[in-house]
Amino acid sequence: MEKVLDIINMLFKKSKYVVAFFAITLFSVVLINNDVYSASFNYSDFDFDKYFEEKGNYWTSGCKENEKCIDEIVKKQRKFYTKLYKLLAKYAEKGIIAQDSYVDNIILETVFINMNPGLFTDDGTEYKNMWGGSGSPYKIDESEMDDVEIDPDVDYSKISEEYANYYSEEKDTLKLLVSNLFSYTTRCYGVYGSPRIVRNADGTTSKICDSGNLEDIPSSGLIGGKVSKCVDKTVNSLGFYKYYISKLQHDHFIAKYFTSLSILGHIPVDEYYQQCMDMSGNYPAGTVYGYMDSGELPKLDTNKYFDFLSYNSYFDGKSHLQEYFEDKVLKPAKVDCMTKDLCDNSLEKAGLYDQYEEEIIKSRRTIIKDIIWILNNYGIKVAYSGVGIEYGEGAYDSDNTGWWWPIGSDTYYSSEPIPTKITSYFGVRSSPTAGASTNHQGLDIAPTVEAYRTSGGDRDLPIIATRDGTVVMATESISGYGKYIKIQHDNGMYSGYGHIKTILVTNGQTVKQGDIIAYMGNEGRSTGKHLHFEIFTDSSTRVDPLSYVNQLSPRPVSSSGKFTAGSENKQSVCLTLKNSGYSDAGIAALLGNIQAESSFNPAADNGSHGGICQWGYTGRYLNLKNFRPYDYTTLEGQVLFMIHELGSSYSSLDEKLRNGVGTANDLGDAVCMKYEAPGRKYCNDRYENPEKVLSYVQNGCN
Repeated sequence: MEKVLDIINMLFKKSKYVVAFFAITLFSVVLINNDVYSASFNYSDFDFDKYFEEKGNYWTSGCKENEKCIDEIVKKQRKFYTKLYKLLAKYAEKGIIAQDSYVDNIILETVFINMNPGLFTDDGTEYKNMWGGSGSPYKIDESEMDDVEIDPDVDYSKISEEYANYYSEEKDTLKLLVSNLFSYTTRCYGVYGSPRIVRNADGTTSKICDSGNLEDIPSSGLIGGKVSKCVDKTVNSLGFYKYYISKLQHDHFIAKYFTSLSILGHIPVDEYYQQCMDMSGNYPAGTVYGYMDSGELPKLDTNKYFDFLSYNSYFDGKSHLQEYFEDKVLKPAKVDCMTKDLCDNSLEKAGLYDQYEEEIIKSRRTIIKDIIWILNNYGIKVAYSGVGIEYGEGAYDSDNTGWWWPIGSDTYYSSEPIPTKITSYFGVRSSPTAGASTNHQGLDIAPTVEAYRTSGGDRDLPIIATRDGTVVMATESISGYGKYIKIQHDNGMYSGYGHIKTILVTNGQTVKQGDIIAYMGNEGRSTGKHLHFEIFTDSSTRVDPLSYVNQLSPRPVSSSGKFTAGSENKQSVCLTLKNSGYSDAGIAALLGNIQAESSFNPAADNGSHGGICQWGYTGRYLNLKNFRPYDYTTLEGQVLFMIHELGSSYSSLDEKLRNGVGTANDLGDAVCMKYEAPGRKYCNDRYENPEKVLSYVQNGCN
């Protein structure tokens, strides 16, 4: 409770956050008197009557013991919370989220941001009196109260037109928001053809591909069936709002196509589908775009959730959030509100949405930033690259000293990159040419006048691999980009290179940092010679490249070090930390905590947490999987992720560990409380562990 009171005092100094904070402190089913930041029960065990008995006084204090007033409030709150936890229980039963995860807090904060406790009811009277417009901040579809249907249970092959249009407007706030908490997988297959059948010496047969890899891919001639083909495969990740529309419009396993669908009136575009179709001419048998198989489940993805809130009009139709749009949208447009259901003089009715698109997205992201700030300060660690918040400290960051500026050298500039300039940054922008994106998902880099002058005129500018990796896409044509290369790197992330003149690598080729992979061009939708450079945290989530590359320090050395194998797990961790620049006291602090958490076992699993540092499966363990998708279960993958996470999200603690600021035990206590966070009692129990291993560290990990 002391932690909560400290935060409340801080919030009163930042008054704009006070009412938002109440959404969690008063109404989330959270244990606020210890260090656990999750529901205190399994979602499927939610009991509203017990819950209301504990929390109800926050709603009923204004009733002054009037039974009729109290009964009315109980009735109204029952619908909202019962529906919320029934939805979450369905996802938990499938193993998509933990039964006691933190996601209820994200939904609650989204619904109730900028509202005070007196308005937390389904009755819109007080809400309308204060804010005007529509009578309630949320909507509940009561037809599904008894049996809530979630997307993984939907049979798309039999979907009705009525259900296909369910999300075209906000029929049920909770179902809309919860559905968009998850990401869905699609795949693009570039098909070379059927495999050769080879008879083996033992009489059996094998399927052999001369090009590509053997995969079972969707077949338009087989309802729900697959056929073996030789292919190049690209895996993509889509937020629900994009996946839902794309599948209903393009999946040939659905008996009926739905061509005019929207999400809250917005028609999202699946850029990966279009790119896949654009590459069809590059393969002898064209391309096939596949959706998730039956039984394949979505993944919790808060980045996709906040994308949904950024690019759709959920916030726009809320009376209590209009102030967020006032300065950048409403006043300049000389209108009173965003949507026509809120007032007559609206931006929507005036037909000005397209004109103010950039400022609308910025305003929505201001709301998102406030939501994340509240969640982070309460101890619920979520992030969104779109607003540059990661655990309350800076943008999502990787080992940014290990990424090279993607421009190569030549005979004149032999020890440095050829001079370039950034012509367009990551994020919202004005479109530079017809058809170009106004939400720029990369960095445009063009040669400077000096580069042309000193080289004797126009010539090929080399593009290099920003770090070690494997080429997963090298295509001669992709929508908007022209020739394009995508590389999966040694840390599990990706980089992309567009508008290329000449491609010098092939699919599946291994490249080293600094290898020339292409020459800069002017292909695709482009206004001049330049490189469109992208960085992805996973196969599809683009982030600002300037969080990783630095034009002023174009060839840095990695700070994370390389994994150093020892004779046992403990020694491997110790040696890797030594080679990564940590002090002896800092290493002892980390070893003492890892010993208590997992005994250095990367397969350690307590049901809700896993790995050497016991990362939570619904939060930080997902970051581990995204960061090291190919070896996240190994000691190497987990140690290097720990180093990355300390440097990017706990930079102050990381600096102390590297510099040895404090005794081994004190540093170990800081690691326990700030990084591991099991609670004060557990940290007290392990306080003396670091000093016990300090001499081991000082003796060279022996």
